[in-house]
Amino acid sequence: MGRSIEWKYDREIINNMRIRHIEKALLITGLPGSGKSLLASTARELGINVVSMGEMVFKETLKRGLELTAENVSRVAKDVREQLGEGAVAYLTLREISKQYDTKSNHIIVIEGLRSLAEYNIFLRNFRKVFLIAVLASQEKRYRRLIGRRRQDIEMDYWGLLLRDFREINFGISDLIANADYYLINEGDDIEGFKDTCRIFIKEII
Repeated sequence: MGRSIEWKYDREIINNMRIRHIEKALLITGLPGSGKSLLASTARELGINVVSMGEMVFKETLKRGLELTAENVSRVAKDVREQLGEGAVAYLTLREISKQYDTKSNHIIVIEGLRSLAEYNIFLRNFRKVFLIAVLASQEKRYRRLIGRRRQDIEMDYWGLLLRDFREINFGISDLIANADYYLINEGDDIEGFKDTCRIFIKEII
């Protein structure tokens, strides 16, 4: 995406009052099955606005009349990035926030599902303060969780999950993880215990 197009999107977003009201943005990254959604759901339970970047791609997939299969979601994500650049999903996310979220009474936003430094840099330009949080878990633990979910948009066998990891790494998620401000380890099976950890962590940084 050319720089002029980036400026066009930035001007549209930065002049939006809902974006300007936000004082802190908590940006969540991590490989599939690490526990990103648990951190996000805990924030939601604390009354914080939460938006999922993955949901932006799901909405675009459904908008095109496609089923939420792994192949379709991956193809749409790739197509969106080819049209709008590597930070495309970040722009879609910001536009969703500018239209749908009440930021006047709640000056904090949680964005779950960052996959690249390009996305991070867009959020860095558009929010006053950002915190990048990486949720970590071993491959074995993550794969067990993903197989247990049986979601329609992800592959269910070991090689399919490994391929998905490679796609995430190619997007640049390993660079994000390496540059995170905070790390949360989610290696156990106690969901409520991890959510308690998330709750304490969120309260400390907001």
